[in-house]
Amino acid sequence: MNFIQTLYIESGKDPFRDSFGWAAPEYHLMGWALSCLQLNEVYGKVVLYANSQAARLLIDAMQLPYSAIHLTHDKLTLPHPALWALSKIYTYSIQEHPFLHIDGDVFLFKPLHPKLLNGELIAQNVEVATEKLYIPAQKLLMQYLEFFPPCVKKDFEGNMPIRACNAGVLGGNNLSFFRDYTDAAFDYVYKNMNILKYMNINMFNVFFEQHLFYALAREKDISVRVVFGDMIEDFGYEHLGNFHEVPFNRSYLHLIGPFKRDELTCISMAAKLRELYPDYYDRTVALFRNRNIRLRIRR
Repeated sequence: MNFIQTLYIESGKDPFRDSFGWAAPEYHLMGWALSCLQLNEVYGKVVLYANSQAARLLIDAMQLPYSAIHLTHDKLTLPHPALWALSKIYTYSIQEHPFLHIDGDVFLFKPLHPKLLNGELIAQNVEVATEKLYIPAQKLLMQYLEFFPPCVKKDFEGNMPIRACNAGVLGGNNLSFFRDYTDAAFDYVYKNMNILKYMNINMFNVFFEQHLFYALAREKDISVRVVFGDMIEDFGYEHLGNFHEVPFNRSYLHLIGPFKRDELTCISMAAKLRELYPDYYDRTVALFRNRNIRLRIRR
């Protein structure tokens, strides 16, 4: 099993000034450091798929201990800057061996269960759509989009709330599924671009990555092994930012959107990096100070 991560930084973006969805840019970099370092601690190997700008940041500047670096994303151009999940879809599409992709805001403090890693398909957990997140976005997509993969269309036309697979970790041993899945994801995006460019499309990412994954697995009758067995409502995540419970009560954290935008959670994450890897914490702080960029975090 290959443990892999993806970072793609679009031309014109500055990781020392752009926060990438975090409360501040330094938390974004500290999050990457802690995620990579913990994967390296737990599994002894982690492979990075990136474009050159991302590799210069994580490898040259931050000196993170990736076991291999593949500059596979230099020729990738996102059709819209908000379609951030496409860089991960591309990574999934080029895998030739069983893999588990771990997002840069996921933190492992002990190995995942071996039974999980033997699964045909692997995800963090199954999400259930609610009116707080998925369902309003689904209604807009159904109203405006011109193309849906057949499995998505069938699922949308069902009576129950849709479900999705959270992609904090995503992978498996069934590479044939991933070829079909990534082909369908690219079709889902590119066959709707004439419409999407006029919409607020950030939420579309979870549909062509997470909902499509669930719907296609269901259509193919392939079971998905998950880190958390309980289904979670799309806006019902709790405890996934509780760094104070690590490592005794929690060994898996995932700073999904609201958590990574929360200053106190980010401070806790930074404190954990400083506790476990003080050299990397200091190096990250120095990268900002050497550029005369004021930090939100105080030492």
